[in-house]
Order: sequence, then structure tokens, then C-alpha cells
Amino acid sequence: MLRVRVTPGAGADRFERNGDSLRISIKAPPEDGKANARLVKLLAKAFKVPQSDVVITSGHTSRTKTLRVCSPRVIPNFASDG
Repeated sequence: MLRVRVTPGAGADRFERNGDSLRISIKAPPEDGKANARLVKLLAKAFKVPQSDVVITSGHTSRTKTLRVCSPRVIPNFASDG
């Protein structure tokens, strides 16, 4: 499980690790699920999995989201503990 704080409508897509928290800025606006779709696409690319393997388990309409990434091929630096 991955818990993130999402900022939609940002100037650029980016991942920021600050201690135990992970912030993800998304260019897509928070309208009609566009930001969620962009978030899933970015995480799928980062973990090298199909988009269908990235599931938002809670927080569909919130900035704080919990996601599940099934069988990631790699663990990106922003998602590791160290």
C-alpha cells in the first residue's frame, strides 16, 4: 500500500519525498477523474506495471489517497524507505 498526498493542477508532474510522506504533483486538473487517471498512469510508469495494476483503494475525491500497486517490477526511489 502506498499513501500519497496529491496536488492536482500543478505546473509539472513530480514526486517529492519528505520524511515519511510522499507528495505527488499532477498537471491534470481535479475534474472528471483526470487527476486520478494521470496519477495512475504516472505510478504505473514508475513501477513498470500496467495501469490496471495500480488501484486507488481510498481517497478517490480526496487529496490524500491510498493506492495498491500489484507486483511492481521495480521500486522507485521515492517509494523506498531509504
